[in-house]
Amino acid sequence: MTMKKTFLFFTLLLLASVICSSSCSYHNDDNPNEYPDPQPEPEPEPEPQPDVNEKYLEASYTPNCFMVKPGESVDIPVLKAYAIWDLYAEWLGKSDFTGMTPEPVLLWQDAPRLITNVRLIPGQTAEDGSIVVSTADKVGNALIGLRIGGEIRWSWHIWAKP
Repeated sequence: MTMKKTFLFFTLLLLASVICSSSCSYHNDDNPNEYPDPQPEPEPEPEPQPDVNEKYLEASYTPNCFMVKPGESVDIPVLKAYAIWDLYAEWLGKSDFTGMTPEPVLLWQDAPRLITNVRLIPGQTAEDGSIVVSTADKVGNALIGLRIGGEIRWSWHIWAKP
């Protein structure tokens, strides 16, 4: 009797799977192996890109360190300071430097009287100006800052070396 019960059990199981599979299947005459796609995810909208001033982007790659022979001068364009503050305004705090005059300052020097002169050469706009740094006839390092609105906004390393 156990054999009959086992046979009956497997027969009913087979019959149930056939009935269920035929009633629950998806039928597609074009391609029987193709199943309907679930609702596709909508394409995410692209993040808005900030308007990048190409002049500022190019200026951001200018050097932050200048080598000069002792007794000579170097011109430093101040555009980099404005470029960095504009390009990274989100992290540095939005600042409007319109109408503010940049002021170059000697922040430090490792040899007394290494830097003999620091002055601003104005341009058409404040950001188009440059700083002229003159050195004495000696070797050393100095840091020149750009003060705008009472705060040091950028600095450049000067390395006087033969």
